[in-house]
Amino acid sequence: MSFRTIEEAIHYAISKENQSMNLYRMFQNIVTDIAAKKLLGDLADAEMEHKIMLEQALKDGTVDRVGGKENAVTITLPNGTPEKAPTKDSTSQDIMNYALQNEKNAYDLYHGLMEHYRGTSIEPLFDRLSEEEMKHRHILEEQYESHFMEWM
Repeated sequence: MSFRTIEEAIHYAISKENQSMNLYRMFQNIVTDIAAKKLLGDLADAEMEHKIMLEQALKDGTVDRVGGKENAVTITLPNGTPEKAPTKDSTSQDIMNYALQNEKNAYDLYHGLMEHYRGTSIEPLFDRLSEEEMKHRHILEEQYESHFMEWM
């Protein structure tokens, strides 16, 4: 994936955070397990916080002060996103698999941006976001293992 400017990359990230938040809210309405509902709600809230942090970076001028890096950036994302997003008819396992890949892709995006903008004022934001996305993935992996791996 290539971005012509850091602003373009951040707008893309904002759209992905919004998409993730909406998916987690949709999933929250699908699952019946109370613990799963809470987890999905917490993940949706975290994605909203990420979106706000990115919007704030655009608003407060953090992005304008990056400097020292070339404008164009290419981030390599694995082609691991499921072809079809879960629907109301998806199984809990389908939803979990999709969420796991979604978090991995978010981590890859932020980690790639962090590496590209290392040493700039925007690096700490991308570092924090990549760490949080990896934490989300670990939480989901733990839940996946405790709910689905026992049947395999």
